[in-house]
Amino acid sequence: MSDIKCMCEECSYNESKKCSADSIEVKSNGDRKVESSTQTRCSTFEPRETKM
Repeated sequence: MSDIKCMCEECSYNESKKCSADSIEVKSNGDRKVESSTQTRCSTFEPRETKM
């Protein structure tokens, strides 16, 4: 996988701020034309296991 930055600390694929997923899927947040990254979301997100 390429060097993809991940700033989501809650994602299980985040390893030292880099995405460790084999592949990623990015989708738009709605039905409108996407004009910035804030209108997208990573559908590859998997929540990190919480340690008790």
